[in-house]
Amino acid sequence: MKKFLIIFAVVALLAHGRQALCAQGKLIIGVIPEYGIEQEVNRYAPLARYLGQKLGIRVGIKFLPNYGALYEELRDGALDAGFMGAFDYCMAHSHAKIEALARQIRPATGGKCTAFTFVRNNSRINSPASMKGRTIALVDPLSTTGYLAQRIYFKKFGIDIDNDVKIFWAGTHQAAISAVLSGQADMGAAKDSVFKTTAYKNVSVNRELRVMNTAPGFPDNVLAINGNIDKTTAGRLKAALLGMSADPGAGGVLRGMGASGFTAASDGDYSALYNMIKKAGINLSTYSYAKISD
Repeated sequence: MKKFLIIFAVVALLAHGRQALCAQGKLIIGVIPEYGIEQEVNRYAPLARYLGQKLGIRVGIKFLPNYGALYEELRDGALDAGFMGAFDYCMAHSHAKIEALARQIRPATGGKCTAFTFVRNNSRINSPASMKGRTIALVDPLSTTGYLAQRIYFKKFGIDIDNDVKIFWAGTHQAAISAVLSGQADMGAAKDSVFKTTAYKNVSVNRELRVMNTAPGFPDNVLAINGNIDKTTAGRLKAALLGMSADPGAGGVLRGMGASGFTAASDGDYSALYNMIKKAGINLSTYSYAKISD
C-alpha cells in the first residue's frame, strides 16, 4: 500500500488538473502503459520538465490505466495531447479531431516498431494452431504490438484469437512478459523495445522465452494532439520535439525514453495500418475496445 501511495502522489503531481488547460498556461499529456508505473514516471517526467522549459508553461504527464482511457480522455478534451500507439491513434483519429504531431525515433529502428509473439523455450507450441483452448497474455485491445499484430497472425492459421484462445489482458507489455515467464500464460505478446529492455534487466527473459513470430514495420509511438489546441501552441510543441535530437540538453531525456529524437508525423503515416485493421476484420466505427476479462 505504501508503494502505491508514493507512486500515486507522484502521478497526481505530474497530472495536475483534469481538463485540457493549455490556454491557461498548462499542457496535459497522456501516456499509455507500456512498463510499470514507476518506470513510466522515470521515462516521461524529465520530458515534461524539458518541454515546460521550452514552452514556458507547466507541462504535466498523466498516466492512464489502459489504452482506451487515453483515447477517451483525448477525445473528450480532458487531455491536450497523448503519446499513443499506432492502433490507438487510428481509433482516436477515426472518432475525433485528433492530429498526429511527432513520432518517436529509436536508434536501431527509426520510427518503426516490431511486435513479438513468444512462448517459453520448453513449450511445444510452434504456431497459433497449437493455441486452441490455451492462454495468451495480450496487452490491450487497442495495442498494435500487443493485440492487433497477434490477431492478424492467428487469422493466417484460421484461428480467431478472440474466441478460440483464452486471453489474459496483462495491461502492459512488461506484464505480458512476466505472465509467460511465471506460467500464467502459454504465449505472450509485447513490443520489441519493451521485450529487449526487460531482457537486458532480467536474464531469464532470453534464457526462458522464445520469440516465435515477429511482425515489423508498425509506426512507433506518436504524440497526437487534441484538435482544439491553438496552432501556435501546437507548432511550438512540435518544434520543441523535433529539435531535441540537436539539443545537447535533451540527450539525457531522450536516452531515458529509449529514443534518439522525434520526426514529424501525419495521418498519412498510417495508411498501411488502416488497411491492416480492415483486413483484421475490425471496423473502427463500431469496434469494442473494452477488455472482456481482467
